[in-house]
Amino acid sequence: MPQLVLLRHGQSQWNLENRFTGWWDVDLSEQGIAEARAAGLTLRTHGFDFDCCFTSVLTRAIRTLHLVLHEMDRLWLPVAKDWRLNERHYGGLTGLNKQEMIDKVGAEQVKIWRRSYDIPPPNLPADSPYDVRGDRRYAGVEVPRTESLKDTIARAPFLTTGRTSSLRCKRASACSSPPTATACAESSNICRTSAMKRSSASKFRPASRSSTSSRMI
Repeated sequence: MPQLVLLRHGQSQWNLENRFTGWWDVDLSEQGIAEARAAGLTLRTHGFDFDCCFTSVLTRAIRTLHLVLHEMDRLWLPVAKDWRLNERHYGGLTGLNKQEMIDKVGAEQVKIWRRSYDIPPPNLPADSPYDVRGDRRYAGVEVPRTESLKDTIARAPFLTTGRTSSLRCKRASACSSPPTATACAESSNICRTSAMKRSSASKFRPASRSSTSSRMI
C-alpha cells in the first residue's frame, strides 16, 4: 500500500510576524530554513526514501520540499506542483496581524474564521494589494475571494479520492504545501507505505514502521 508523508512547511516570514498568509506568497524565515533541513535529516536518518513529490505553488512549500530533498540527497525526484494544494485562502484577513484582529473583533470571532468548518473569513477586497488574480501561476484558475475549510477540501480532492491523475504516484511520494485541516493544503508531503501522521517540519516524529495504512508527516 502506498505511504503518504505530509510535512508542513517551515516557519515563514509571516508566521514569524503572526500574520494571516493564505495564498500570498511569503518565503521561509531563517528558522523555517533550518526546520526544513532538520526534517530532511530526520527522514534520512530513519531510512525514508521516496519515488515522487507533490507541492503547492507557494514558495514556502516549494523551498521546504527542496531543502528536505537536498538533505536526503533526493533533489532528482520528480515533483508535481498544483495550486489545489495551496493553503486555504484567508480572504480579507490576508496580511493582517492575528493578535490585532483578536483585539479588534474578539478571540471568539477570529476562532470562528480560523477553525470553523464552513464559515469563511470576509472576502478579500477588490482593491487589496494581496489579490493574486493577476499572478501568472494562477492563469485559468478562478481564484477565490475567501475560503472555508470545507471549500479547501473540495478543491483538493486527490488526497481523499485519488481522482487527480496528475498528482498520482505508483509507490512512494512526497507533497510540500503549507497544512490545514484539509490534509495537504499548506504542507510538504511525501508518500511510501505505513500509518497516518501529521507534523510540522520542526516537530516531525516518525510513526512506527509496523503500521499498515498511510503515513502523513
